[in-house]
This record gives sequence, structure tokens and C-alpha cells, in this order.
Amino acid sequence: MTELETQLLRIIEEQQQQLLQQQSQLQKQQQALDTMQTKIIQALSAQSKAIESDQQSLQQAQKSLATMQKQFHELERSTASYTEQINGKVREMSLITANNEEILERI
Repeated sequence: MTELETQLLRIIEEQQQQLLQQQSQLQKQQQALDTMQTKIIQALSAQSKAIESDQQSLQQAQKSLATMQKQFHELERSTASYTEQINGKVREMSLITANNEEILERI
């Protein structure tokens, strides 16, 4: 083998070594990326579940609020009805009292 061939072989071997090192580095980087991707997917999945849980809680709270509003309106209606009934009784009692006073004055 000539000197030139020996040098060429040495250069080729060095380049092959460099390529092997680069390939090894790329594999390590790919593994790191895969790990990061897995962690990101896990974090997004956990966030998604948390958001879903929050949405369910909010929906339940909205239902509870709607029920409470309905009950409050029913209570308002009942209170208005009772107030009307009480006012009617007060008017009746006032008439009775007035009539009694009138009768007492006659006696």
C-alpha cells in the first residue's frame, strides 16, 4: 500500500469514527426527546383529566345553582301568598275590631 492509500484509509477510518460518534450522540438525543415527549404527553393527559373534572364540577355547581334559584323563586311566591293571606286576615280583624267598638259604643 502506498503512503497515499494509507493516509486515505486513515482518513476514512477517522471519518467512520466521527460518524459512529455522531450516530451515538443522535441516538442519545433521540432518547432524550422521546423521554421529554412521554413526559409532555403525561402532563397534558393529567391536565386534560383535571380540566374534565373541573368542567364536571362546574356543571354540577350550575345545576345546584339552578335548583337553588328555582327554590328561591318558589319561596318568594309562597312568601307573597302568605303575606297576602296575612294582610287579608289583618283587614278582617280590623273590621271585626271596628265593628266591636261600634257595638260597644251603642251598648
